[in-house]
Amino acid sequence: MNSKQLKEKVVAINGDITRDDLGLSESDREKLINNVDIILHSAASVKFDAPIKENLRDNFYGTRAIVKLCSQIKNLTAYVHVSTAYSNAQMKTIEEKLVPLELDVDKAVEVIEKYPNNVKFQTFRPLLEGRPNTYTYTKALAEHHVAKHEGQFPISIVRPSIVNSSVNEPCEGWVDNVNGVAGLGCMAAIGVLRTVDWNYYGVSDMVCQRHFRPQTGNSLCLICVILIGPNTLFHSGKELECFYLRKRTLRKVMRLLEDDRE
Repeated sequence: MNSKQLKEKVVAINGDITRDDLGLSESDREKLINNVDIILHSAASVKFDAPIKENLRDNFYGTRAIVKLCSQIKNLTAYVHVSTAYSNAQMKTIEEKLVPLELDVDKAVEVIEKYPNNVKFQTFRPLLEGRPNTYTYTKALAEHHVAKHEGQFPISIVRPSIVNSSVNEPCEGWVDNVNGVAGLGCMAAIGVLRTVDWNYYGVSDMVCQRHFRPQTGNSLCLICVILIGPNTLFHSGKELECFYLRKRTLRKVMRLLEDDRE
């Protein structure tokens, strides 16, 4: 954040997606309701092996609280919900649209809430509908809760693929967890992981975290979603829009930028 103008615009407030009403003070909530017109929600747990109730708290309840706040904001022009490309990992082909759940999202949440905290994976495995873990399932639940508010305010769902470490900020290669590719890299670096059984010809489809600068990567794609999503200059209406954010998507955006410079 080197831009003086950006520093003047950005105001940090205390909050917590795991707490009721996001843990916001009344004064901060009023500031958001009266002054914010765009919400980009990317806070979530990426723990693949977390207990289902823990991931439900972080990925579903947090989203539910954000959506509640959105419904109160006076001049909301865009709500961008960052999900994952693997929210429907049980399918071979996934389109840019909402994939129906076998069990309604509200009923599914009721079932999960009745489980004891130490419930075994095999007990609730049928509930996942073929998904490999609680992360992908709770992200799918969050998508469906967001979709229930279609028509109330402009909604876009973005599904990024594997998000890797940072390019620049706060430092090169920064990452705050050992999930996914970061975990593989750490284990390989210390010599614990020697071989991996995977598809040699497969596409890893990793995208790097980027610092918030209009010229680069993920941030640019999210800005594009804000611009072309529902109820904007380029798209009139409040129907739900879904977008995939993958390596090839980034290449197309960067190519468009290069053409524009020329």
